[in-house]
Amino acid sequence: MDLLASTFSKRPSLFAVAALLLSVAAAVGISRVRFSESPRGLFKSGDAAFYELERMYEDFGSDDGDCLVLIETPDVLSPAACALIRELDDGLAEVDGIVEVTSLADLMSTGGILPRPLLPKGSADSAAREAARAAIEAHPLGADQLVDPTFRSTILLLRMTSGDMTVAEMMPVIEDLDARIASLDLPPQTSVAMTGIQPLRAAIFGTIQEEQRSLSLLGLVLSLSVAGLLFRKVGPVLVAGLPSLFAGLWAAGLVGWLGVPFDVMTAQLPLLVQIIALCDAVHLTHHILERRRAGLSRREAAASSLSALGGACMLTTFTTAVGFISLAVSRADAIQQFGLLFGASVLMAFLAVIIFVPLCATWLLRAEPDAYEARAEARMQGLGERLLGPLLDRPRLTSCFGLLLAGLTCAGALSLKPDNRLAESSPEGHPATDALFRIEELYGGLVGVSVRVDWPLDLASSDARVLDAIRDASDAIERTELHRGALSLPNFLSMVPGSEPSPGESDPRVTLLESLTASTLSSYWRPDISSARISARVPDANSPAVEAAHTQIQSDLAALGGEHPGFNFFLTGTGVVARRNIDTIITDLARGLFIAAVTIFLALSVFLRSWRLGLVSLIPNLLPLSVTGCALVLFDHPLQVASAIAFSVLRQLASGRSCSVKGCGGTRFLLCTGRMLIHLPCAPS
Repeated sequence: MDLLASTFSKRPSLFAVAALLLSVAAAVGISRVRFSESPRGLFKSGDAAFYELERMYEDFGSDDGDCLVLIETPDVLSPAACALIRELDDGLAEVDGIVEVTSLADLMSTGGILPRPLLPKGSADSAAREAARAAIEAHPLGADQLVDPTFRSTILLLRMTSGDMTVAEMMPVIEDLDARIASLDLPPQTSVAMTGIQPLRAAIFGTIQEEQRSLSLLGLVLSLSVAGLLFRKVGPVLVAGLPSLFAGLWAAGLVGWLGVPFDVMTAQLPLLVQIIALCDAVHLTHHILERRRAGLSRREAAASSLSALGGACMLTTFTTAVGFISLAVSRADAIQQFGLLFGASVLMAFLAVIIFVPLCATWLLRAEPDAYEARAEARMQGLGERLLGPLLDRPRLTSCFGLLLAGLTCAGALSLKPDNRLAESSPEGHPATDALFRIEELYGGLVGVSVRVDWPLDLASSDARVLDAIRDASDAIERTELHRGALSLPNFLSMVPGSEPSPGESDPRVTLLESLTASTLSSYWRPDISSARISARVPDANSPAVEAAHTQIQSDLAALGGEHPGFNFFLTGTGVVARRNIDTIITDLARGLFIAAVTIFLALSVFLRSWRLGLVSLIPNLLPLSVTGCALVLFDHPLQVASAIAFSVLRQLASGRSCSVKGCGGTRFLLCTGRMLIHLPCAPS
C-alpha cells in the first residue's frame, strides 16, 4: 500500500481519473441491471429430482401455474353464491393469459342421457339444493377439492398460459384479474380473494424491487447518520459517507456488467456493500483527522491513511471476499451465484473506498483542523477507554468469559433446525398472503405434490395392473395424514356408467372416460406415453415434518416398485423439489460457515505467518454467530432462508476483525469489534 500512498501523494489526479472512469462504467452497468424474471430460478438445479420435475411439467403441465380465487360465504349453494360463481367463471375466463377456469359451475352429472350441471339454478328449491350438495360431495372434484366440507367456501382454479411465465408476463394478467374481482357486487357476508403460486411470486418480486430502492436510500441516510454521530462535522461525515454510496453503486454496476439479474437472495447486495464500505471509510477518515491534528496537510494525511491502514483494510476485505467466494462449492446454483457476486462486490467496495476517501479528504476537509475536531476525538477516545479499559485490564478473565460464552451459545445454537415456508417470503399483509393462510386453513395446503406412475408400453391403459398400481401409489400419499386431496384417474371412474370389473380384469370404463374427457384428464392421464399422475396438496408446515412425510412416501413407492414389476414410481412436484432444494440452500449456507471459517483461518495464517494468530481469530468470528443462533433457539425461530443469509453475511463481516500487521519497529495488534479498530502497541520486536 506504500506505493499507492506515494502515487496519491504525487499524482492525486490519477485517483480522480480512475474514480471518474469507474463511476461512468458503473452507471452504464446500472442501466443494464435487471431483476430475475424466472420464478423457478431460486430452486433450479441440475440433479435428477429437478429433471423429473421438468419432465412432469412437459408431460402433464405445471402444478404451480394456477391462480386460486377463494370465495367465502355462509352457503356456497345459496342463489346469490351460485350466481357469483357463474359470474366469476365466465368473466375470468375472458382474461387474456387465462387458458382455463375450473369451478363448481363446470361440474357435470353423467347419470342421465345428457350431462347436466351440478351447481343448482337460481330458481332451485331447497330439495334440489340438497341433492346438488350430495352430488358435489360425490364428484371427484367436489368436496375437499373445489369446495370445503362445510360448503362455506369454494375455489376457482385459473390455469395461466404457462407455469414458467416471467414476472413481466404475469403482472398484466394478475392486474386484470384483481380489477375484475374488485369490481364485483358481492352479496352480504361474502368475500373474494385471489392467491396462488403465481400471484405470490408477483407480489414477492414486486416487493423486492420496491424495497431495493427504498433500502438503498435508507442505507445512504444511515451511513451519513452514523458518520455524523462519530465526527459531528459536515466535512468528515461526507468523507466517510460518500465513498460508501459509490461502493454500493459500483457493486450494482458490476452486477449489471456481469449480466446476472438480482433475485431474492442478492437483492440487497448494494445495501450490504454500503455497510461494509462505510466501516473501512470510517477507519481511514479517523486516521486522516488524526494525522491532520499532527500537522500534516490534507494530501499528506490522506496518503498516510493509505500507508498505515490500507493493508489492514485490504486484509479484512480479502478475508471477507474469500469467505463469500468459498460458497461456490455449494450444491445449489443460487448459493454459488450468491457467494461469487458478494465476493466480487466486496472487492469492488474496497476499491471504491481506497480511491474516494483520499479524494474526498482532499476536497472536503478544511485547510486547517479546528479545535472542535480535537475535542470530538478526545471524547471518542475517552468513551473507548471507559468501555474497553476494564476488559483490556483483565485479559485472562475476559478471555475465559469469551470462551465460556462461545461454548455455551454454540451448544445452544447446535439445536437450530432448518426450515422454509412459503409464508416466510410472502409480503406480510398482502391480500394474496392473507388468502394463502385461509387456503391453508380450509383446504390443507396450496402447494402441490405429485406421484408419477410409468407402466410398460405393452400394457393397455385399462389393464387392471395399471389401475392397481395407481391406487397403491395414491394410498402411499394418503397414509401420511399430512397431504390432502389426492386425485388420480381412478377417482373419475365413478362418473362413467357401468359396473366395476372383477379383480384382475380390465376396466372398460377407462376407454370410455378417455374418449369423453381426454382434454380434461390430460393433467392426470397420458395413456399415449404410458404414464399417469397423482396430485395432492401439502401444507406450508415445518420442513422436518414435511420431509419426514415425503421420505415415507418415497420408501413406500420404492416398495411398490418391487410389487409391480416394470412400473416406475416418482415422487415429484413443486411442493417436493422446491422445498427440498431450498432446504439444501439453507443447509449449504450453514455448511458454508464452516467452510468459510477454515478458508479464512488458512488465509490469515498465511498472511500473518502464524497459525496461532489465525486460530485466535476464530473465536471473535464465531461468537456473533453462536450468540445469534442461540437467540433464535431461545425465541423458537427456525433457521430459514432469510436468517441463513444473515448468518452468512454476519460470518463474512466478522471474518476480518482480528488481524496483526507489521508496524515500524514493532508489532501492532488491531482488536476489531465490528470494524472499530483499537490500536494496541506492543513492545518492539
